[in-house]
Amino acid sequence: MTQILIIEDTSRYELGGGQRITVEAVKCLVQNKKNRVSLYDLGKSFQLASLVQGYDIFYDFFNIRNSLYFFYKLPRIVSILLKKIDLDDKYHLYPVTKKALIVSIILKVLCKNKQGNLVFHQHSRLGFIFEWLKLFANTVIIPGIISNAYNNKTTVIHNPINSEKSKYCCKLKEKNRVVVGFIGNLTHHKGFDIFLDTLNLNEFKVIIAGQGPLENNITKNGNVKYLGYIENDKKREFYKDIDILVFPSIVEETFSLVCFEAMFNYNPIVCFDMGYPSKIVEKYNIGVVAESLSVNSLDAAIHECIENIDLYSNNCNKVISDFDNNNFCAQISSIFG
Repeated sequence: MTQILIIEDTSRYELGGGQRITVEAVKCLVQNKKNRVSLYDLGKSFQLASLVQGYDIFYDFFNIRNSLYFFYKLPRIVSILLKKIDLDDKYHLYPVTKKALIVSIILKVLCKNKQGNLVFHQHSRLGFIFEWLKLFANTVIIPGIISNAYNNKTTVIHNPINSEKSKYCCKLKEKNRVVVGFIGNLTHHKGFDIFLDTLNLNEFKVIIAGQGPLENNITKNGNVKYLGYIENDKKREFYKDIDILVFPSIVEETFSLVCFEAMFNYNPIVCFDMGYPSKIVEKYNIGVVAESLSVNSLDAAIHECIENIDLYSNNCNKVISDFDNNNFCAQISSIFG
């Protein structure tokens, strides 16, 4: 048997794109009956727990609420997980966040076992202080190549895009009736505060989906429709109802599931020059990359996208062609083979 300990952390986000990829990894890994899969959440997410319920895995959580509490509880977390590892079997530590990587490194050092393997699935930049932690990993999975993220331990596995190709291809859009959308965690790191300030300069229609600490800052009026958190089965309707997706993240993302879901529905993207999404936007010419991290720059980018919306929407065809694949399971399983 091969033991796979997946270590997740939902203490920051209840169920973001990274957690959805973790669920997809669980679905793939349990298909091999020789795998004994466990999922440990450093936080506590009922949504994550419900999504993996029914699969042949062991699930547990630690209910960590913030970074200070994490370091306070770190010795106990390590002690509990150390007892879960069978050193007589081949095992893999599979952390998918920064805190999870810290836990896994300590476990790897304490185990001193050559059969052990540390596979880090990186969904965003770790920052200058923490980038060196990846040196302890045997393999680093990234969903897209971004600056300074690639080395000889790195393998690129694109996130699975579960969206079916939209039936609403290339319809001509009336520029004076364009609907702008935002979906994701309503936080400063996702640039939601900048997005809200941009809305104050305009009167276009907006649909917002998501939850987070900044949701109370949303000005509810006739132009702004706030849906709150939406389940996966409601996302197709969201993408059908919008014409442009604004993705103003101010951190370097290694992928962005919502951007690709939007493109699969022929919605152009407006973003900052941060990480992999901006590289895709520029390569395929399917939207506009704002020149700087500012309200005025984001506003100008949105208006430029509206002016050329039919061109950008048409260009989404090429993205769909290049990323519409079912290779995720095969690739992720080969890492743990």
